[in-house]
Amino acid sequence: MRKHRVQLKAPDRRSLVALIRSGRHAARPITRARILLMSDRRATDQQIVQALHTSLATVERTRRKYAQGGLPRAIPDQPHPGRASKLEGSQQARLVAIACSG
Repeated sequence: MRKHRVQLKAPDRRSLVALIRSGRHAARPITRARILLMSDRRATDQQIVQALHTSLATVERTRRKYAQGGLPRAIPDQPHPGRASKLEGSQQARLVAIACSG
């Protein structure tokens, strides 16, 4: 049984359809929008996974985020912070100089 049931309000549904149709967004937000629309139409998790070629974890996480904070929480791609460089500026410059001198 689903832990987080999705029942979209009309404005949310319109926003998701507009996001998908605009063609100006990255693949992940579009996939999340499709997950929410299919969930609203009562598609099973397995049907969503197969139709969208995604994972069960992605479906569950998207529904959970929508339940916790609506579209602003479920749709946007969050930046993933990178690990700090192990080299200082002068070390990086030296490495680049060596690599380019070949």
